[in-house]
Amino acid sequence: MLGQEIHVFQVSNESELDNAFAAVTNLRPDALVVSASGFMGAHGQKIIELAARNSLPAMYFIPKFCVLGGLMSYGANVPDAFRQAGEYTGSILKGQKRSPQRCLCFSPANSSLSSISRPPKHSA
Repeated sequence: MLGQEIHVFQVSNESELDNAFAAVTNLRPDALVVSASGFMGAHGQKIIELAARNSLPAMYFIPKFCVLGGLMSYGANVPDAFRQAGEYTGSILKGQKRSPQRCLCFSPANSSLSSISRPPKHSA
């Protein structure tokens, strides 16, 4: 539709991560989007370093990546989702009746976009 190609790499171990970045380096894409997974979260620093080494702007799924040096993040506000789940569970435990048709949906409306920018260097 927009004339863009999307390449998806399934990564679940360090060897696959290294192979994916080797392929990405050859493709020279305009940007990288890192999806949410336990593996990605645990290897954030390495992913950030690989993206930086390849001059690849990247967007991550949690603000932690920005704190570690990543460019930006966008995703659900996880603490807020846990708060909503706690309130819902608490209301059930207090005896509030729920209809069988009612479903609680944790909306991504409360998402966050984070980026870290460094102040410009002033010349002396």
